[in-house]
Amino acid sequence: MLIVLPKANKEKLKFMKSVFFLDKIGLKAGNRRRNFLHDTFFVGLRSSKQIYLLFTLCFLFPVNVFSQDNEKQNINALIDSIENQHTVAKTTVYMNLVRKLLSKNPNKAVGLCNKWINKAKRLKNTTAEIDALTTLSKINIMLGNYEKADSITQEAIIICKEQNYKDPLAAQYGNLGVSAEMIGQNTKAVEYYLKADSIFTITKNLKNKAFIQNNLGIVFSNMKIFDKSLHYYKSALKNKAKLQDSLGMASTLTNIGVLYEKMEADNDSILQYYISAKEIYDKYQISNSKAIVYANIGQIKIRKNEYVEASQYLEQALQMRTKLKDKYGIASTKLSLALLKSKQKKYRDAIKYAKEGSDFFTSANVQSKLLETYNILSDAYEKDNQKDSAIIYLKLFIQVNDSMLSQTNRKTVQELEAKYQNTVNLKKITILKQQNEINQLMIYILAIFVIAVIIISVFIMRQRRLQQSHKQLITEQKLLRTQLNPHFIFNSIGSIQNYMFKNDAKQASGYLANFSALMRAILQQSTQEFITLDDDIKILENYLSLEKMRAGNLFTYKINVDENIDTEEIMLPPMLTQPFVENAVKHAFKNRTKPEDNIIEISFTVLETFLLIKITDNGVGINYNSQQNTQHKSMSSDIFRQRMELLGKKWSKSSSFSIKDLSKEGLHGTDISIRIPVN
Repeated sequence: MLIVLPKANKEKLKFMKSVFFLDKIGLKAGNRRRNFLHDTFFVGLRSSKQIYLLFTLCFLFPVNVFSQDNEKQNINALIDSIENQHTVAKTTVYMNLVRKLLSKNPNKAVGLCNKWINKAKRLKNTTAEIDALTTLSKINIMLGNYEKADSITQEAIIICKEQNYKDPLAAQYGNLGVSAEMIGQNTKAVEYYLKADSIFTITKNLKNKAFIQNNLGIVFSNMKIFDKSLHYYKSALKNKAKLQDSLGMASTLTNIGVLYEKMEADNDSILQYYISAKEIYDKYQISNSKAIVYANIGQIKIRKNEYVEASQYLEQALQMRTKLKDKYGIASTKLSLALLKSKQKKYRDAIKYAKEGSDFFTSANVQSKLLETYNILSDAYEKDNQKDSAIIYLKLFIQVNDSMLSQTNRKTVQELEAKYQNTVNLKKITILKQQNEINQLMIYILAIFVIAVIIISVFIMRQRRLQQSHKQLITEQKLLRTQLNPHFIFNSIGSIQNYMFKNDAKQASGYLANFSALMRAILQQSTQEFITLDDDIKILENYLSLEKMRAGNLFTYKINVDENIDTEEIMLPPMLTQPFVENAVKHAFKNRTKPEDNIIEISFTVLETFLLIKITDNGVGINYNSQQNTQHKSMSSDIFRQRMELLGKKWSKSSSFSIKDLSKEGLHGTDISIRIPVN
C-alpha cells in the first residue's frame, strides 16, 4: 500500500511554504472474484508493516546540498558546521538536512527536527517553527506514531491560531485528516477535511481546496458512500483543470477509475478515466502514479479479453516499477501477468510469473496476495497436468484462506462478545436507575421550570435596563460633543479674524483653507463615538500648525508617540485632548516673545492596560492665569469633566485626569495628565 503524490509542474509549482497535506491516489477496488487480481493502494501505507510518505513541502524544491560520494560524511560535517550559525539561515539548513534524511534515516531526522524547532523558537520565527513541527509530524506518521503526530500537529494549530495564519491552519486540519484516515477513523478524517475545505474556500486557495476535495473523495470511497466520493472527485477535477494542474488531474482521474471499479461499473466507463490519466502521465517521466495507471489498464484489458493490449500495458508497468525499485509493485504486476498467461493458456509462463511474485508476498506476509498467487498456481499446475504440484498449492490456498477467515471470525466474535457484555451491563444499570429516576423526574422537571422562569425573567429585566442605560450614555455623549464643537469653532473663528487683521489676504486665504480642512475632519468625527489615535493626532497637528501661523511662530510643539503603540488600533473619544491644547496655546505664553522658550509637548504612552496622555507647556502656569482672569471660566474643562464621568460609567476600568502647576516644583508651565483604558 502506498501514498502516491503527483509531481508538480515546475512552471505551475507555487505552493505555499506552509501547506503540508497530501494529494493522494485512492484505494484500488477490492477483489470481486477470487481469480481476478488488483493492485491495492492505500493512503500512506506500503504494507501493514511498512509506511512510506512523500511530503509535498519537503520535495517542492530540489535540494542539491549533498553529492553522491561520501554522503554520510557530508551530512555529519554539515550538521557540525551549522551549530556555529546563529541566524535564520540555520533553520533553512536544518530543513534541507531533514529532507535528505527522511527516506534514509527517519529516526535521525526526528532529532534534527527537534533542533530545528528549538532554533526557530529562539529566533521567534513562527513560520519556520510551523514548518519544523509539520515535518516532525510527518516523520512520526511514517514511523507509525499517529498519536504523537497528532499531538505535534495540534501544537502547530495553536501557533497558527495565535498568529492568525489561515491557510497554514487549514493545512494542519488536512494533516489531521490524513492521520485519522490512516488509522481507519474515516468519520474524523471527513470532519478535519471539511474544516480545511471551509477555510480554503474563504481564502480562495483553489489549489489546496482541490487537494482536500481529492482526499474527501478517497475517504467517502473507503466508507462506501460512493455518490459523495464521486461528487468530491469531480469537484477536485474541475478545480485542477482551472489551475491547469495536469498531474493533479491525472491523479484524480485515476481515483475516479478506482471508484468506478468499486461501484462495479462497466469496463469501458472505468477504462476511459484510466486512459485519460495515462495520456497525461505519458508527457512526464516515469513515476509510481504512471506505473499504477498502466497496471490498472492492463487488468481492465484482461477483463475485456483483450490480451495483446493487456500484455503490452503490464510489461510497461513492470519495466517502470523495476526502474523505480518498487518491490511490491513488481510482485503485483507479475501476479497480473501470471493471470494473463493463464488466460492465454500459457501455463508455464503463468507459473513462472506467479512464483516470482510469491517470493515477495511470502517475505512480506501479504496474505491476500498469497491467496491469489496460490489460486493461480494451483489452477495452472492442474491445467498443465502437474497434479501433485496442483494439490500442494491448493492445500496452501486452503490454509491461507482458513487463516484469513479465522482471523476475521476471531475478531468478529471478540467484537460481538464485547458488544453483548456491554449491552448486558447497560441494561442492569438502566433497570437499577429507572426506579429512582421515575420517582424524582417530576420533581426535577418542576424545579427546573421554576428556576428557568426566574432566570429568564431576571435576564430580560437586566438586558432592558442595560439597553436603556446604554442609550442614555450615547445621548449624553452626543449632547456634550455638540456643546464642545461650537466652543472650538468659536475660538477658531476668532483666531482667523485676528490673523486677517494682522496679515495680508494671501496668507489669510491659505490659513482659511487649512482651517476648512480641519473643520471637515472635526465634523466627520463629531458623530463617531470613538476615533483612532492616528486620526486624533492628525487633528492636533493641523490645529497646532494653524495656531502657530496665527501667533507668528510664537511657540513650538512636539507630539511624541511611544514606539510600541499602534496608532491605527488604539481608539479614544474624539476631541478628548484638543481643549487642553487650545488652552495652552491661548494662555500659556502671555507676555513672552521668544519662540524658542515656548514649547508645548504632547505625549502618548501605554502603561499596562491604560493609555496615558500628557500635555505639558513651559508657560506662565495655570495659577498665574487664574489670578489674572478671576472671572474666566473654562467651558472646555467643565465639558471634559462631564465627559469623563459618563465614559467612566461605560468603561469597565476607571479613568482619571489631573492638572498640575509646575511652579510648585520650581519649574514653569502646566502639566495635564489623562489616563483612560486602552480601547
